[in-house]
Amino acid sequence: MAELPRLAGLRMSGDIVAWTTVGLMGLGVLALIVMGWQSRNKMPAELNPKIDFPYVTVLTTYPGAGPAEIETLVTEPIEKAVASIGNLRNVISSSQDGVSTVLLEFKLGTNLDAVAADVRAHLGDKVYDTVIPRNVRVSEAPSFGRPVMLHDFHCAGSQAYVHLAGEVLRRERAMEARR
Repeated sequence: MAELPRLAGLRMSGDIVAWTTVGLMGLGVLALIVMGWQSRNKMPAELNPKIDFPYVTVLTTYPGAGPAEIETLVTEPIEKAVASIGNLRNVISSSQDGVSTVLLEFKLGTNLDAVAADVRAHLGDKVYDTVIPRNVRVSEAPSFGRPVMLHDFHCAGSQAYVHLAGEVLRRERAMEARR
């Protein structure tokens, strides 16, 4: 009897079944991968929700003060003032030369607009109403000796800083009028 030809070291007689099984398994896995990829791409947005991490940062400056002064005069009073806010999970603070940062972490699902209003209420008139957009980084804008507002006065960051400057001036004038 003549010997059957060999394919990759296997004889064609009984090993064809083995190759067919391996090929079918490979095609099945490939089909599952393709269908999974297509299903992922067609998945509605509701199944991939946007998650906002509930953090509020209270950033305070006190020019000329050292870390110990910042800790006792600024950071600790802020921590005590906001400690009673609802859904507060964790308070992380940092005191450096002239700057205090208090990071407030809330439970997931907490309404950040309501929390920001609570923080403002707990801190009283020490908080400005202006909110600077998160994507504004004045230090990255090349000023070339000119005020940063002259680069793009109508952008959201410039408008926020103009609004903040106006708010600071109004408060300063009100304080001078009381004296």
